[in-house]
Formats: sequence, C-alpha cells, structure tokens
Amino acid sequence: MRASRDIRNPKPGGKCEIIRPKPVARRLGAGVAALAILASGQGRGQEALLTSRADQAAAEARRYNVENQPYTVKVEEFRMLAATSLELDWNDNINVAQRGAESDFILRPSGQVTASYPVTQNSLLSLNVQAGYTKYLEHDTYSFWFVGSGSGLALDLDVGQFTFDVHERLLYIQDAATLGAVAGTGLYGYLDNVAGVLATWDLNDVMPSLGYDHENYIAYPSGFNFGTRSTENFYARTSFRVHPRVTVGVEGAVGLTTYQERLLNNNTDLSAGLFGDWRANAALRVTARAGYVVYIFEQIPGQIRVSDENAGYGDVTASDQVTDKLTASLSVGHQLLLGYQGNSTDTWYVHPGASWRVLHDVTLRATPFYEQGTQGLLSLAGNFQENYEWYGVDMGLTYTPRRNLTVTADYRVTLRSSDLALRSYTQDQIGIMLTYTFQ
Repeated sequence: MRASRDIRNPKPGGKCEIIRPKPVARRLGAGVAALAILASGQGRGQEALLTSRADQAAAEARRYNVENQPYTVKVEEFRMLAATSLELDWNDNINVAQRGAESDFILRPSGQVTASYPVTQNSLLSLNVQAGYTKYLEHDTYSFWFVGSGSGLALDLDVGQFTFDVHERLLYIQDAATLGAVAGTGLYGYLDNVAGVLATWDLNDVMPSLGYDHENYIAYPSGFNFGTRSTENFYARTSFRVHPRVTVGVEGAVGLTTYQERLLNNNTDLSAGLFGDWRANAALRVTARAGYVVYIFEQIPGQIRVSDENAGYGDVTASDQVTDKLTASLSVGHQLLLGYQGNSTDTWYVHPGASWRVLHDVTLRATPFYEQGTQGLLSLAGNFQENYEWYGVDMGLTYTPRRNLTVTADYRVTLRSSDLALRSYTQDQIGIMLTYTFQ
C-alpha cells in the first residue's frame, strides 16, 4: 500500500527494512510474523474478532521492537528513532478504470518517529507516527496527506499476573488498488481510528484475555459518506499451552456497528471459534483459526428488507525462516466482512510471500496476492451483487549501501476482473525510494 508505507525500525546492525501493510504483510521476524499476517487481514472484517487479533499482534510487535530498537536520541531510558524517505512512482492507471485510464508520476516524502519510555519499572509508553504527503504531479485532485499503518500510542502495564495494553491506532490512506472490493475510482480512501484496552491474565499454561475497542471509520470523499460508521468491539479469548510448542484456544467477539447515514444497515456481528499455534522450531510457525460469524442487520424503514448473513471463517498461516537468507510465508483463508459499498463482502484469499537476501546488502522480495469475493453494491441505479477476482504481485529489490541508507526499487501489478460492467482494470506501478535513518 504505497499510500501508507512504513519505515520499519532498523534491525540490529542498522539495516532498514521497508514494510507495506497491504496487499500482503511483510515479515516482522520469526517471533511475530504469523500474527502480523493475521492482523493485516483484509483491512477490516469480522470486525470485533479481527480487531482483537490486531491488538495482540501490535502488542507483541512492540515488545520485539523495544528489545531490538536502535535510536537517534537516548536520554536515560527514553529512546527515539527518526527516519525519512522520498519516493518517486509512475502509475499507469491512477483511477483504477477499465476505460479511460489516467497515468501520472507520484512523489511521496514521508517521515517516521518511533519512541519508547518506561514510565515505571512495570510499564512502557510507546509512540509510533509515520506520515507524509502523496503528490500527483499532473492530477492534483488525487494528492493527499496520509498516516501510515502502525501509527499510534500505547501503554503496556504489568500488574502481577495481569498485563494491560491501552492503545490508540490511526490509519489514513487513499489507494484503491490495494482494496480488492473497490473499483472504478482512484479517490476512495478512509480514516480508521481504533482506541481501547486489552487485559491478559497469565496463569502459565492458561492465559485468558478480555478486550474492548471503539473504532471510527470515516470514508471519503463525500460521495462515499454512506460508509462512515462507528463500531463497539468486545472480545474474549483463552489460550491453553498443551505442549511447549503448541497452544490451542477458544475466542469469541461481539461488534455493534452504527452508520452515520442510513443507506447501509446498522448491524451486530457475533463470532466464535477455535485457534491453534504451533511453533515447530525457532524458524517455523504455523497458526490456524476456524469458526463462525453471524451479522444481524437492523432494518431501515421504507427500504427493502435485508437478510441476516452468516458464514464460516478460517485462516491457516505459516511463516518460515527457511535459511539464514530466505524467508517465506503463506496465508490462506475465508472471511465475511462488512462491505465498502454494500452491507457485506464474502472473500477467499491466498497470500504467499518470500524474501531472499541475495548478497549481504541486497534483498529480493515477492508477495503475490489473490482474492475472490462476492459483495453487495449500493448505487444510484439500485442494489447489485458483484463477483470479482483481485490478484497480482508486488516485487522489490532493496540495496543498503550504508547501515542507515536504503534504496528500494519496487514494481506492483494489480488486476481485477468482475461480472459487472466497467469494474475490471489492470494497474502497473513502478517506483524507487530512498530511506535515511538517523542513528
């Protein structure tokens, strides 16, 4: 997702790795890779349950980063790392159109600040902000400010056997080609703000947790205001360690969604299921989830009655440090989501990925993606159902000539086919980015 690229904290030794939240999550390291893929999901979905997974993934990623994070400034226990990047892209279909595609050069300056401070011996305050501006050189209507994935503020607090994670996360982007359900407009974007708390009780081999999040999702431009909504998410899960390398558990969630406008239906989603986590060794991790979700839609007076929806959900994710130079991941699954332009979207997806360190300072990566979906569409002509396929690959080469300087060349091709007229497209985007980390 070029509009929300993250400049990841450099690894030990000072090498920066560029991470893009979608279409496929990048590897965060053996300890958190699988959780990162799960947290990325489809941007939203089974709203309460996937929000809970994002909370847990973010908390684990923070612990990983704090232990491995270099710094620009260090004052006693306070650490801050700053980085900046400049990217130039060429996109042959900025309006993701089947006909009348428009091309443009795109300039993206951005910066990131990551900071942490242990407020007490048992608490850690963390801040991560990545933001910038996307400037379309010929089509200024498409230019916008963005806030990258992972931006937010969190307080992690340990009280005896209890851990509390108080957090707020913010994402503000515009990149329609990274959303499989969207077509025919390059202007679609959204702000997603999630704030809440996650409490975990560590009983050694048993670990129950409870959480709550309030989410504000604001769709733009004004023509998409019908998608603006707020959601109250409540979730619970309990994990059982049945073997030093195997954890299983149960999870459940409730989400209450209210739309700003009454074109889409307010709803309650209920989900419950089982999960498992197998850490075969230090390099290989496999996670699996399966369960059922139900959406209960509130009827809108004067409009056609809509039916409640339900479906099974499932995901199997594997991440492996195959060799010291090659990493690989694969996520396959199905889920029922709240829709972008209708009440719901039902999707099947396959997200493989690989990264190969060819030389000490040169890395190749490839992240193909595939999604098959069925969604309702709201339009001036009425309500329609669309079946679509969305697929492609994001490839890149990263060169690190110095420990605090990274050069990335990137190519992404995205294709979408649809059974509705004028909702298929092909988009190619190629770019180069320079990233400098102050350390």
